[in-house]
Amino acid sequence: ICGQEPELNAAIERFLGQPREEIQRAASETLERHLRSLIGAQTAEALEALSQDEFGDRLQTAAERDFSKLGLRLESARRKAG
Repeated sequence: ICGQEPELNAAIERFLGQPREEIQRAASETLERHLRSLIGAQTAEALEALSQDEFGDRLQTAAERDFSKLGLRLESARRKAG
C-alpha cells in the first residue's frame, strides 16, 4: 500500500477492514489484466525480441495507473532472479 496521499486515501477507502488476501487478489488481478493486454497487443516475434527487463518495464508502466487508483504501488514488474 502506498504511503503517500492521495493513494493512501484510495487504499483506505478500498481495503479498510478487508483481509490481506483481498489486497493481494486485487493486485494480482490488476497485474494479470495488464499482462494479458500487453501480450495480446504484440506479435510473437515482438515479444520474443523484448528482454525480460524491457517486458517488465512495459508491464509496470501499463499497470501503474490502476495500482495507483487502488492505492497500491507496484515496486517492480521484473522477474526476480533465481
